Amino acid sequence: MDSFAVLRSPEGSALRCTRRQAVTLVEILVAVAMLGVLFIPVFDLFRSGAATAQYTEDRLRAFLIAQQQVETIKHACQVDKYAMEKLVGEYFSNGNPRKFRVEDRYDVTLFVDPSFPVEAEGRKALVCFVRVDVDWILSGEPRHVELEALVDRAYR
Repeated sequence: MDSFAVLRSPEGSALRCTRRQAVTLVEILVAVAMLGVLFIPVFDLFRSGAATAQYTEDRLRAFLIAQQQVETIKHACQVDKYAMEKLVGEYFSNGNPRKFRVEDRYDVTLFVDPSFPVEAEGRKALVCFVRVDVDWILSGEPRHVELEALVDRAYR
């Protein structure tokens, strides 16, 4: 219960005021602590959301790099035998698998077997087997994407 003090104004009328007009330091600290407890999870949510967005962007970029390599091989396989031999000769002059770096961040390993035997429904065929591995580092942790494809050789 608040206690009251009676003060007199210069005109002689009584003024009433409560002694408790300010907020104590303990109340301020409790309020700040309660706000901190409420806002810390919200800020953590934004931080983890940003990390997830970065990981997703990197993973998508790695898949696009792998898909681009598969499409390059696929195009050469569908043009003619000489285009395929030329591409394999240029791409794999230093050996198979071919290793290179993209965007100073992604390490790509490309393996191609241009005479990969496949059998389906009793029929045999030769296709081009392509495997692309993309590695990168995100927040100090190694990440990896792998893509394999069988590309039909149009020139038989």
